[in-house]
Amino acid sequence: MENKLMLRFAAVTAIFLGHSWILAKGQTATYSITDLGTLGGATSTACGINDRGQVAGNSAIASGELHAFLWDGGTMTDLGTLPGRAFSGARFINNRGQVVGSSSPGGGPPFEAALWENGGVTDLGALPGGSRSFAIGINNRGQVVGGARTAGNLQVHAFLWQDGEMKDLGVLQPGDQQSVARAINSHDQVVGNSSLMIGDPAPANRAFLWQDGTMTDLGTLSGNWVIAFGINERGQAVGGSFAANGGLHAFLWQDGVMTDLGTFGGTSNASQPVLTASCNLPAHLGTLGSTFSLASGINDRGQVVGRSIAANGEDHAFLWYGGVMLDLNDAIPSGSGWTLTEAASINDTGQIVGFGFITGQTHAFLLTPIKD
Repeated sequence: MENKLMLRFAAVTAIFLGHSWILAKGQTATYSITDLGTLGGATSTACGINDRGQVAGNSAIASGELHAFLWDGGTMTDLGTLPGRAFSGARFINNRGQVVGSSSPGGGPPFEAALWENGGVTDLGALPGGSRSFAIGINNRGQVVGGARTAGNLQVHAFLWQDGEMKDLGVLQPGDQQSVARAINSHDQVVGNSSLMIGDPAPANRAFLWQDGTMTDLGTLSGNWVIAFGINERGQAVGGSFAANGGLHAFLWQDGVMTDLGTFGGTSNASQPVLTASCNLPAHLGTLGSTFSLASGINDRGQVVGRSIAANGEDHAFLWYGGVMLDLNDAIPSGSGWTLTEAASINDTGQIVGFGFITGQTHAFLLTPIKD
């Protein structure tokens, strides 16, 4: 693999899926990698995986439009779009195989939140008086979260959808114009972000935890931009926050404490904008000029996945566990031809999905731990 980041540690020992594993230069791969393919177009991106190994994401079809997909047992199925819409994208999948995301006429706003199940698709509607919405997360009880326009379409508020009804979760602080719910666990704990201005990414964001009608500020590593992307059944949340050195860093939040997960040490530059493609943000964050990492997902074992800038300036997918950030490019078979860019989701068996580059194209991948 070109420009592979050398491991920063001579050896690291951790416990993974009940097996002891040693990470060292030249070691045998600890993950197998599967190219999930496409729906006939050139690109695909995997954004969510459930504990059954089913994967949801989006892919270009032969005519170029992006469509939501469900990958199961080696087969990628086109989930289609809402009626009269040309584009769709899937963001997450629960253990019941329910997939959530959005559909739109032209690939960008306006979006309509969608739920795919049992071979059909449902429009989740909008908040009272509003007309647009987008879905991002779903738990195993079928509760859906995302963002929707309020009355008059003047603001965007986080929502919780259940049994055909969409509930407005409000905003974190008075005067905020936008809030977005990004993940929900089975205890009705919701995480996301709230900001004074509408936009993605907004100039200033605060991360929140919503539970029982109350939004709690998760705090920040430093600065005024922080966002939460994932939460597990233990109430641990992950995301990104600006740190004291001015860079955006992945964090793990637990019991009121936000921990900086660190980075690979590489820095962005004018020729490499951050997050040009991502399951999390539709637009890049600009050129940070400093270290960068962002956590996308967490499983119930406390294993965190995301992306960080490596020493060579490339974005690389990572797995963080037990205080160690592993470049997943160093954990797959050598000579695979892959550069893994972002790890988007991890299930409780340790399987990881995301996207990377293979033969010059962006493709969705599935990593499966290799057992002893």
